[in-house]
Amino acid sequence: AAVSNRFELQSGAAIEARCWSEASRALEKMLALAGKILPAEREEQASRLRRAHFLLGDLYYHQGRFDQALQAYETAFRKYSSSEERLGAMLGSARTLLRLGRKEDAARAFEAARMVYEAGRELFDASLEGRGRDFWPARIKDIEREF
Repeated sequence: AAVSNRFELQSGAAIEARCWSEASRALEKMLALAGKILPAEREEQASRLRRAHFLLGDLYYHQGRFDQALQAYETAFRKYSSSEERLGAMLGSARTLLRLGRKEDAARAFEAARMVYEAGRELFDASLEGRGRDFWPARIKDIEREF
């Protein structure tokens, strides 16, 4: 538990400093050690590991590592498809596909994300400690403008 806490703190500090590669390295180390977490501590660490998977896609995106970003978003979505954060992975995938020049795939991913948002709007609006009501529509509009 102390190890994942340390890497989470390192990545947080690096993100604050906008040091994307340092932050992604810390999260990569954290995820690599995930298999060594004691069974008694797994539940406690589950939310940290879930956040790390989603955040890694964003960090790779900011570094221009679009293939890795897409892979991270897809892994996060598959592993945690029932969490409310799945919308972030779907939107991240759409945005990354645009950067990769895969406009048709991006449009399909974006439309799927929009449908997921509309179907679970109350859940998503209540997410992010109540900030989801403003965050998700703004994120959707930002990506929509990129098309």
